[in-house]
Amino acid sequence: MEARRGRDGVMFGVLGPLSIAPGPVTSAKQRLLLATLLCHRNTRVSVDRLIEELWGAEPPSSARTNLQGYVHYLRRQLGAELILHRHEGYELVVEEAASDDQLFEEAAGRGESALADGDAEAALELFGDALAYWRGPDAYAGVADTATIRTEADRLGERRRAVVEHRIDTLLRLGRPGEAAADARAVVARDPLRQRPWAQVMLALHRSGRTAEALATYGRARSVMIAEAGLEPGPELRDLQAAILGGDPVEVTGGAARAPVPEELPPLDPAFTARVQELDQLSTWLRPAGGARVIAISGPGGIGKSALAVRAAYACTDDFPDGRLYLDLHGATPGAVPVPPGDAVVRLLRGLGVREREIPDDPGRSAALLRTMLAGRRALLVLDNAAAAEQVRPLLPGSGSPAAVIITSRRPLAVLHARQLPLGTLSPAESLTVLAELAGTGRIGADRTAAAAIAEACGGLPLALRIAGARLVSRADWTLTELRSRLADQHRRLDELQHDDLAVRSSCLVSVRSLPPGPARVFALLGLVEADVTVAMAAALSGLPADDARAALDHLVDVQLVRPGGDGRCSVHDLVRLVAAEQAGRLLEPGDTDAALRRLLHHYLGTARRAARLVGAWPESRYTAGVTETACWPPADLDTAEAAAAWVRAESRAVLAVARRGLDLDDGPALVAGLSVALAHPLGGAGRIRDSIELGRLVLDGADGRLAPVLAAQVRRDVNEGLGVLGSSEIVSERLRALQAARELSDPEEEGQALLAVAGAMGRHGRPADAIDYARQAVDRLTATGDPDLPALAWSVLGHCLRLDGRFQEAEEALERALSLRPGRRVHAIALGRLAEVLRDAGRPHDALGLLEQAIVLFGADEQRSDEALAGWIAGDLLERLGRPDEARARWSGSADVLVGIGLLDRVEATELMRQPRPEMPRVLRQLRPREARQ
Repeated sequence: MEARRGRDGVMFGVLGPLSIAPGPVTSAKQRLLLATLLCHRNTRVSVDRLIEELWGAEPPSSARTNLQGYVHYLRRQLGAELILHRHEGYELVVEEAASDDQLFEEAAGRGESALADGDAEAALELFGDALAYWRGPDAYAGVADTATIRTEADRLGERRRAVVEHRIDTLLRLGRPGEAAADARAVVARDPLRQRPWAQVMLALHRSGRTAEALATYGRARSVMIAEAGLEPGPELRDLQAAILGGDPVEVTGGAARAPVPEELPPLDPAFTARVQELDQLSTWLRPAGGARVIAISGPGGIGKSALAVRAAYACTDDFPDGRLYLDLHGATPGAVPVPPGDAVVRLLRGLGVREREIPDDPGRSAALLRTMLAGRRALLVLDNAAAAEQVRPLLPGSGSPAAVIITSRRPLAVLHARQLPLGTLSPAESLTVLAELAGTGRIGADRTAAAAIAEACGGLPLALRIAGARLVSRADWTLTELRSRLADQHRRLDELQHDDLAVRSSCLVSVRSLPPGPARVFALLGLVEADVTVAMAAALSGLPADDARAALDHLVDVQLVRPGGDGRCSVHDLVRLVAAEQAGRLLEPGDTDAALRRLLHHYLGTARRAARLVGAWPESRYTAGVTETACWPPADLDTAEAAAAWVRAESRAVLAVARRGLDLDDGPALVAGLSVALAHPLGGAGRIRDSIELGRLVLDGADGRLAPVLAAQVRRDVNEGLGVLGSSEIVSERLRALQAARELSDPEEEGQALLAVAGAMGRHGRPADAIDYARQAVDRLTATGDPDLPALAWSVLGHCLRLDGRFQEAEEALERALSLRPGRRVHAIALGRLAEVLRDAGRPHDALGLLEQAIVLFGADEQRSDEALAGWIAGDLLERLGRPDEARARWSGSADVLVGIGLLDRVEATELMRQPRPEMPRVLRQLRPREARQ
């Protein structure tokens, strides 16, 4: 039968040798790539998955490049619009009626509908049309036999056999038993263990008046099955033999009377209204053209796996006319033992109508009988709450069966050849919808602020939301504010999130209690810190070598107690962390917890000091403030400024979380203060000024007088520096108070740096004359320190303040003096940038631009990205002033990209900014200008 082509003239042929029109694909790898994309049509397939499909577990080093070449060839052959590049993967777009398997499925489905409606003549013609699309005995012929290709080819082959059997049924219904017998005998010859064709032969012979031959056929069928499979014929054949012997009328339904169609799904959860995208994805996979026979839904306890699986099963009822079976395997049910695989097989066989006495005692034979019963059946199995792959594997249908399986499990069952669907938490909007379904839309809508706080306390976890909703239903006298206040107390939140037989704590403890001792201890320690976890953090907390800590985290990921991230970090759900904290209280002695926090703080302190040395040259006091010895636990191995800046950006929130807990240690204030001082400038350079301020205030507010005055003065100065950058209106008075405190210490370096801070604040707030006075005092104090960076920085600040007062010649001299002291790279860049501003204001834009270009290079080398962005923007202004608008726009765009990279500007904001005819300097850079002293 001639196939209709797709809209773009492309037609795919898979029902026989793989083919495409308008032309052939001759390369074996290109044919395999095309076949793999066809198996996953209209779905993105990752590059890594494609490489594995084409080359197996050990691909060549050139695999990625070769794959790009194959895709390029196919795009030229098919049209670039049919192979899309999406998120590190490729998607083959196959329109409706653009492949012969789709046309086959369409005709077969119409035939089945016609047969169900009683129009046997139309059904016979449609079944014939469907089978005419096949060009050979096997689908995807001539393509390498990978697991993906084999699974899809087997599925299509099974679907073809089912259509052949439907056509034979139709011939019987039309009173044409002779043709039916001939066709059924041909099927039996090709597949002698398939029971339905034997039944069709018997029925056709019986209807032709050849009853003796029909009964003899049963004997031959029984002999073949015992000899080749060791199994007696199933109930369909036995019941048909009994009906023929008894002279009972036999309906044409594909054989004799069959067991009732199983409908074992539990009732739908009316509150389950979320997961719309995931439900659509499952429905697509489960449809006949979707190609997925086994789907594994994974996720932590309480994430809604079972509810989603059941809803998807109901949504696809029409696609599985032979029944829907459901089995709870109790793999993570509190207080229950997982169902043994043999018992699970027996329960499924009972659901399919097999009598107890007919089920073999041997587990292997009973599993084989289950596969036999599912052969030819378009049934759906929901295997809920699986413990592991070995529990599920004996329950799966054979590769040729049209039956489908949905498995839910806390562990990702990656060893099974299944479509994987991991589930995460619900969004805030979805969470509110679930609460509204449970507690009532009116009640939630009346106080959406409290409702949002309840949803946030539940962390988007469906189980927690269900419990919260149930509690509201059971307590009509409660306002939402009442439940909100109860959930606000973290120490009691788990107690509040339990109702009847539902509890977040017990759900989580099922996974916790399965942990070996090592991972169990690491999990408990994760409850000490409210932050994402890395291998280095886990190693420091536990005192384990990095490889052992990584193995423990991998185990926690496997059991879904932590979730992996794309940057080597793992996240812990807030409610799971509360369980971990309870485990820490149960498993660990107070001394163990203190030692764990101390190791982690020492790790962070040593790494922070290493990062500070890499990203800028500062006075030595920056690297020794607080605790001088960090041998308690080694720092991270940072060797470049880029690596140091990346670590600072990634760890800033974790450092804050650890610092909060660490202040309670005996040496905690000194440790945390050391962290604050070491990280002040790396955080500022990475665009994390607010984190630097928060860390410093944490020290000043929580040290309770346990901090050395010099150290407290340094931290206070850093906090004031950050506030000045952010434009605080009280910064001048704050810095004057800090100066007075520094003078009481009789420490020239402390007084000099405090003077610089005052000078910068006064310059920012329009008092340049006063700023110059304080800057000159700072030069006097800091020149005697012997550190070239400090006097150079003081001269740089003086030059900056002189520029603000319009005294350009003196400003240039001061900045030249700063550069002549040969300071470190960081201070050198600051001086260059400030000298460029002086030359610009003095009417020398060409000279200013050259200095700025040098400063930009130095800022970039030290990963001082906010300074780099500011200098770049000023350079753009100069280029515009010099009549070079294209170069100016390129500089502004580069600065915007830097700000996006460090999280100070949103990509959408940057795009809108660059659409302006003359982009305005972003607010975050205006806060940094004019420049202030940076000690």
